[in-house]
Amino acid sequence: MEAARAGEAGRGFSVVAEEVRALAHRAKEAARNTEGLIASSVQNARSGGVMSAEVSAKLKSIADLVAKVQAVVGEITVASQEQAAGIEQINRAVSEMDKSVQLVAANAEENSSVSQELSGQAQEVRSQVEGFHTSHSRARTSSLPRLGSGSRR
Repeated sequence: MEAARAGEAGRGFSVVAEEVRALAHRAKEAARNTEGLIASSVQNARSGGVMSAEVSAKLKSIADLVAKVQAVVGEITVASQEQAAGIEQINRAVSEMDKSVQLVAANAEENSSVSQELSGQAQEVRSQVEGFHTSHSRARTSSLPRLGSGSRR
């Protein structure tokens, strides 16, 4: 009302006042929107922080599992090396046993040959001894006096 009393200058004032009110209303609305955006951003940041913590925990879990796998692989490597060394020892022992078996077989063959030779020599000695006994027996019987053909007293 005062603007109407003021006349033409009052009308200008009224227009400016309306514009200020509209501008204040839009500023209030923008402040509400900004407040909502800030709240949403804070909520998103909190959610991001929670997700980041979860991802960090999962990555730590993965790192722990990788360390365990590395330890198991290391144990497998050591066991494989020990097995390889054991197999090498077994191979050497088998090789030594093979050499021993070959030596024993050669000795057995040589012993068999010597045994056959000794058997032949024993047979020859036996024949000579029998010949000696037969010759000796004939010689004894011819030198002994005959019983019954001599004088009896």
